[in-house]
Amino acid sequence: MIEEWLANYLIHSTLLLGLATLSPLVPALRKPALQDLLWRLALIGGLLTASAQTFSPHGSLVEVEGLFASPVDQSGETVIGPAQSPANRLAGAPPITAPPAPDLQDTDHLTQPHAGNSEMAPVLQDWRPALILAWLLGGGALLTGLLRDLVAERRLLAGCRRLKGDELDALCGNLAIPEGVSICVAPHISVPLSTRRGEIVLPETFSALPEASRRAAVAHELGHIRRRDPLWRLLGRLVRAGLFFQPLNWIAARRLDHWAEVLSDQAALDDGPRSRLALARSLLFFAEQRGCAVPATACAMAHAPGPLAERVRKVLEEPRVKVLSRRNALTGALVMLLAAAVVLPGVSARSTATTVAGSGDNIRSIQVREDDG
Repeated sequence: MIEEWLANYLIHSTLLLGLATLSPLVPALRKPALQDLLWRLALIGGLLTASAQTFSPHGSLVEVEGLFASPVDQSGETVIGPAQSPANRLAGAPPITAPPAPDLQDTDHLTQPHAGNSEMAPVLQDWRPALILAWLLGGGALLTGLLRDLVAERRLLAGCRRLKGDELDALCGNLAIPEGVSICVAPHISVPLSTRRGEIVLPETFSALPEASRRAAVAHELGHIRRRDPLWRLLGRLVRAGLFFQPLNWIAARRLDHWAEVLSDQAALDDGPRSRLALARSLLFFAEQRGCAVPATACAMAHAPGPLAERVRKVLEEPRVKVLSRRNALTGALVMLLAAAVVLPGVSARSTATTVAGSGDNIRSIQVREDDG
């Protein structure tokens, strides 16, 4: 079962991540909000659709069967393949079984059934334990590294001091801070960042910025928290560690980081040009600190992949982008995931080849014909 799920995940994630990579070729899909949604779906979609197909009794409409099954079943009773086809499983048809075959003296004129994809089964069965062991060892090593980074992140943020009252107003001005979001100052960081616990952590040098730039920087980090970008960064690390054999996950993580910064920059802008200049000034100020350590799952300002000059140009020149509402995003995501779970091809350990009944050297071939009736 585990190898079936891994094979389905590799197929589904490759198709979904490949489609997300090609999506900018369609002009209507180039909007930042849509790109961010597509990459999020591509990152987790393979997990969900592979699980749905592997553990569902119906499987997929397009299914490669018998990949991990033995080519010939030597038992006395064998399930005949056509009854186990995806169409018959969807219709709820019961499996067709053959009774034990009598011993036959002359079997020279009988031929073995066509095994289809099960010809690869012996090779896959021989390598299956080694492949699963390699996956467990590689994933365990990467997950251990992630755990080490989380411990280091906790230590780095251990000395945070929470801002309240006049001190908070002096740094953030009249910016409205949502309930449940806390703002802290940490001595060991050099750039503003947001954490998965709903905290905005500021460096001690933050007060050196003008008030408008400070407000823009805090508004940028509030955008990360509203979008739950730190949680997505942690999820991306978990997916890359546990499913490291899919190299496209690394591309997805970088694209998600890029669009998270673009959309958070837009969230920090208002209708006037002053907010654009203030945000650009804060980006350039903290870009000088890009070489400093940043927590593993936090979203740090001016640490996004890609050239900073292009990002500043977008802040100063390009119009504000529209953000998808949460309801529309969830509805679109649900529809696309359901369609992917049904349409994407899958791998099954079941075999639909013409079956054989009998044992030993006495083998009888059973041919099955499906009529329209």
